[in-house]
Amino acid sequence: MHDILMTFVKTNNQNMLGLRKHLCKVIAFYLRAIFAISICLHQTHAYAQTFTGNVNVHVVDTISIVENQQVNFGVLLNETGTCVMDATGNTTGDIFSCIGTETTGLFTVTGSSNTSVLLSVTPGTANNITFTPTLPNGTSLALTGAGATSTASVLVAGALTVGPGAPNGVTQVPYTLTANYN
Repeated sequence: MHDILMTFVKTNNQNMLGLRKHLCKVIAFYLRAIFAISICLHQTHAYAQTFTGNVNVHVVDTISIVENQQVNFGVLLNETGTCVMDATGNTTGDIFSCIGTETTGLFTVTGSSNTSVLLSVTPGTANNITFTPTLPNGTSLALTGAGATSTASVLVAGALTVGPGAPNGVTQVPYTLTANYN
């Protein structure tokens, strides 16, 4: 029995030795594969580059707008209709008489020199009277000058529409002039 047991142990030891050799080969294969992959990954990082970019910015002053002269349609007869003012302050009407002294609006726009400003106007209504402003000199304004800031003048004219039931007396009709850097 002892001989049989010794033969069995000897055979198992030989099998275990073969299994160990096989496992060593498998482990060595996977280690080489992992090493090769890590080299590839490392090489990928070797090709990485950095670049420092630049940002450009043009800092400008806040735009200011000052009303130097209000739009004034003078005296209008209280009739439903429209009175239109041109760039020179002359008025024409479709139904009623535009009489009195009419003047265009005049604003001063101040901002950073050597810039362009876009202008826009928004109509307004009060007491059933609507003013639809126009910019006779255009919607683009160049601020040019030698100093840090420059000024330019803006004329405002437009059409005043009197609706039914507008009250007699002086009415202030608000409208909006907007200036933004272009």
